[in-house]
Amino acid sequence: MKDFEAKWGTFKCKINGKEFQPSTTLGGNVSPINVSYCPTGSQRYFNYPQGYLSIQGIDARYSLDIAGDVCIQKIGVFGVGEYPLTYQECENFYSCDASWYYKSNEWDNSTKEGNYYAESGKIIITEFDTIARKISGTFYFDAKDIKGNKKKITNGVFNVKYGLIKSDGTLTTE
Repeated sequence: MKDFEAKWGTFKCKINGKEFQPSTTLGGNVSPINVSYCPTGSQRYFNYPQGYLSIQGIDARYSLDIAGDVCIQKIGVFGVGEYPLTYQECENFYSCDASWYYKSNEWDNSTKEGNYYAESGKIIITEFDTIARKISGTFYFDAKDIKGNKKKITNGVFNVKYGLIKSDGTLTTE
């Protein structure tokens, strides 16, 4: 576990009371934790808005009951503080708030089944170091799928380095 955290950082939460922790599998082809931040906005392919933050944890061990993807996408983040979490549909996916959990063994892209979209919640950023590119905090949210089934994402914790999205849209992790 220490080797994992040294390489990727910390990201974990509970989904309906069960531990969710990102994991590498598929021959190491899945990055278990992906974090990016765009302070200035970008004018390229994705047109990220100012203060775009994305924190994603993936557990690709598909045999597990809660394996899947927990993602927090928040617009307007410029430092420590509390920010509400929801899910919004928008034309350019990267231009709005969107937090969700998708459950691997339920997910169907054509019907959106297995996607649990955040209805309410919060991300609390306790450390935001723009020099070391490190961000830490906690999160939680209540989510619902298209059929009305609900999931509670609780006890979320993250302590990770982030990649910087430059104004030209390129990502740097150095």
